Amino acid sequence: MKDNKETEDTANTLVENLKSMVREAEKLIAGSSDGSSLTERLHLDKGYEAATQKVSEAYNTAKQHTVKTAESTNAFVHEKPFTSIAIAVASGFITGLLVGYCGSAKKEPN
Repeated sequence: MKDNKETEDTANTLVENLKSMVREAEKLIAGSSDGSSLTERLHLDKGYEAATQKVSEAYNTAKQHTVKTAESTNAFVHEKPFTSIAIAVASGFITGLLVGYCGSAKKEPN
């Protein structure tokens, strides 16, 4: 749970940083006709580099979590194949019941 919270916080921070960078870029574009300053452009470049690094870190974190989950799922299936089959059958059965119930509930009676 802690890893999910940290990943969510990182994603939220990343989104806020990207929004900030887009606002700065819009200001820079709007002011480019009257000769925008070099410091604004350098500040924007630094923000872009920071955002790129954070996106890369978030991607790597998500990739690590995905690989870890896939490996643990694979190990469980190999250790307990019949339990895995039973879980899959039960999930499919329950999903089928829910889809059938929701489908019949939406139809108007004749």
